[in-house]
Amino acid sequence: MTRPISRLSFRTLGLHKTFTSLSEGRFLRLWVGLQVMSLASHMQMLTRTFLTYELTRSGVILAFVSASWTIPMLILGLFGGAIADRVDRKILIQAGQASIGIIAIFVGILITTKAVAWGHLIVAGFLQGCCWSTLNPARQAIIPQLVPADKLTNAMALTSAGMSLSMILAPAMGGLLYAAIGPDGVYYLVSAMLAIAVLFTATVKSETGRSQSENTSLIADVRVGISYMANRRVLLVILAVSMITLLLASPFIYVLPVFVVEVYGRDSSGFGVLVSMLGIGALMASLVVATLGSWKRGVFLIIGGFFSGTALFLIGAVPLYWAATFFMFLLGVGSVSHITLSQTLLMDNVEDEFRGRVASVLSMSTIVVAFGLVPIGMAVDMLGGRTVALALGTMLLAISFVVFISQKQLRRLD
Repeated sequence: MTRPISRLSFRTLGLHKTFTSLSEGRFLRLWVGLQVMSLASHMQMLTRTFLTYELTRSGVILAFVSASWTIPMLILGLFGGAIADRVDRKILIQAGQASIGIIAIFVGILITTKAVAWGHLIVAGFLQGCCWSTLNPARQAIIPQLVPADKLTNAMALTSAGMSLSMILAPAMGGLLYAAIGPDGVYYLVSAMLAIAVLFTATVKSETGRSQSENTSLIADVRVGISYMANRRVLLVILAVSMITLLLASPFIYVLPVFVVEVYGRDSSGFGVLVSMLGIGALMASLVVATLGSWKRGVFLIIGGFFSGTALFLIGAVPLYWAATFFMFLLGVGSVSHITLSQTLLMDNVEDEFRGRVASVLSMSTIVVAFGLVPIGMAVDMLGGRTVALALGTMLLAISFVVFISQKQLRRLD
């Protein structure tokens, strides 16, 4: 007998699994604080990106400013992960949130006084990158302390889902606010939101995260962490796939203003809509991962590369703004699915005492974006955005196909 539609429930549909980790009070409070921080960060990213292009009209300078926050993560990332394995991770998160907010205030003042230059934005990005070098591994490593082991994958996916939601809201809000209150107003708002994030994080009671080697030096802890990862092939494969996808897909997002202005003839509001569609795709991908749990995660990690490659190819081939909104959705699905799955697969296959260091290496993998930003920015200036998008999409599709054929162990990973 067919079950009445009115009697169908979330449990019947399996949707109760999607949000199960939010029933843990400590994780819920951390999650809210992280989402406020994420919303503020995405608003700041949009403001910084569009302001830089308005000041310079240069794809190369835009690439340098966008890459500035990644440099300290390359230099300090491993040490940030070692620190996250030794001290209270909640304190590290709060300190990072507060510091990023203070830097935003200073940038806002520079804009208000009309003293801002693109060099100031590079310095601000560099200083905020120093904060992220410890905040990000602490953020990932603290989650296993707050949820049971059987909810870890769900918690990691929901964290990505929340950040994807902020990616949807922030560009639309940021684009409108940029026009309404100016870039300085957006920076002041960002600093206020980060203060709220600090307060939410303060309500989380967490255990002090310390490694068994707390009496050794940080350099020794870093060496042990590197040795640990080097002897586990599955970790290396996951990291390699993540870095390749980031290298080819993420730089395009940072030069998107060139597309918005020169190909589509739009302003900051049009830029906000496209990045919002990127966020919608990212949110959908994160919720699917949260619902599926540990089923075929290795295969879906590879499929993310196919989605991103297809999206980039179509963006280059079809110079229509409204078509690009759908292509950005596909790019969001591909980009965030590989990020979320990389995080969950790594955290599921790592002992707790090494989670901070492994998380820091994954965070440092975003540094490969910096290596791609400058040459891609130069290529955009010389060849045009459409040609570059076509080339990136073609390369990513080819590499994803090779990974799918050659990496049987990854395909079998749940």
